[in-house]
Amino acid sequence: MDWQFWSHIEMFPDARNISRNLVDRLANTLSYGWNDLMTSETSTTPYNADKIAELSRLIDIMKRGTADEHHAIIVARNMATLCKERFYNYHGQPSARLNRDESMSEENIHHPRSLIFLALSPLLFWMPDIYLAELERVWVDDTVNYTPWNKFMNKLIRDWKSSEMPAIVLLVVNAGSLAVQNIYVTETTTDSVSTVAYYASTMFSLTSYVVGQILTRQYHTMVEQEDVTAVAIYLKGKSDLYYGLEYPAFAYSIPAGCFIWRYHPLTLHPSMNTGILTWLFLAY
Repeated sequence: MDWQFWSHIEMFPDARNISRNLVDRLANTLSYGWNDLMTSETSTTPYNADKIAELSRLIDIMKRGTADEHHAIIVARNMATLCKERFYNYHGQPSARLNRDESMSEENIHHPRSLIFLALSPLLFWMPDIYLAELERVWVDDTVNYTPWNKFMNKLIRDWKSSEMPAIVLLVVNAGSLAVQNIYVTETTTDSVSTVAYYASTMFSLTSYVVGQILTRQYHTMVEQEDVTAVAIYLKGKSDLYYGLEYPAFAYSIPAGCFIWRYHPLTLHPSMNTGILTWLFLAY
């Protein structure tokens, strides 16, 4: 196959003649991919726009220099990547994949939603359904395109980080309220309910913050690596035979779900300062 041939050239570049026509072919292929990224939301191009721009500048430098084994490595590595992506998308075949979210199988590749998923998703305000649909558009036929994965994860990381400050503020507010109640102990039913409400809000805030921190640190490293192979291995490991990607979809929903739930217990206390809630929502 073509990508294996170019991988061989990359490993053994000595005495390889890289013609100007071959360099122009690589440049034209990258230009086509760049245009596809700008005009299509479901491009199958393996590179993002920034990477193509950097490679285009590199090719311009190559054209001004003298061809040697270093140029052979540059051309071979990128041609291998492009040819491998073409192979996965059945390039040149009647059933070629034209959009990255299309499956080559005529059957429905997505797992039906399990009863557990359907029962628990409303508890997280149906956010697992949203994240699962996004994951199924990224992970198709056991392959992944880095550009949509990167966009999806960057959006998730922004969402997780945006809930950190409100969680910290609520933890401080709840801790102060519980400390005051411990000093002025009463036996009224209202105070008992408010104590439970503050503890519940504290639990949701702490869960949202801790889980958000864990997920952010874990996936931030994966996004920085820009290694589509590592992403494919990760998603393959998380994909279950019967439940598909339901487990990671639930995990991604925990910070945002707890972020919403932690406000509800506070409204049980009749003397709750509505100004604090208003400030928290505006800050978010």
